[in-house]
Amino acid sequence: MASITPTSHLQRLIALDSRIEYLRFEEEMPTTAIAAKVLGVAEEQIIKTCLIKGKKTGSFVAVILLGVDRIDPKKFAAIFEKYSFVSGEEAFSLTGYPAGGIPPIGLGERITVVYVDRKVLSHGEVYGGGGEKVSLIRIPSELLVSLNAGQVVDIAEERTESEVVR
Repeated sequence: MASITPTSHLQRLIALDSRIEYLRFEEEMPTTAIAAKVLGVAEEQIIKTCLIKGKKTGSFVAVILLGVDRIDPKKFAAIFEKYSFVSGEEAFSLTGYPAGGIPPIGLGERITVVYVDRKVLSHGEVYGGGGEKVSLIRIPSELLVSLNAGQVVDIAEERTESEVVR
């Protein structure tokens, strides 16, 4: 297998702060559970970056939330217009990264706003996409917010007790 490195743009962002670590693996990590197991961390430390397009304005935003969570449509509707999730093809066109490897930083200027769910900040550091399906970055949650000029919001669905306990 060829050596996989983050794109030059992501490399520059990683170089800005020694607290960001790029992690490369042999296999893809298609789920939060698998990534957590490989890293030896709680599933709640894995985050995902969702790309969303406004149906009225056509603007693109990113939502970063815990990998075990989902966007609550009612909460999100209170801060953003009617929307749809972008396709994998459109995500790549927007960011240069494949779906399943989209990093939580360096998303490009076409992403107008980055919303970060409040629960992400309950973890000192989190792990998100590293630009490829076989890579992740480790980043302090506060740094993730500041690098994105992110808006911290409460948009994750509430989980039931059985979902929290697992």
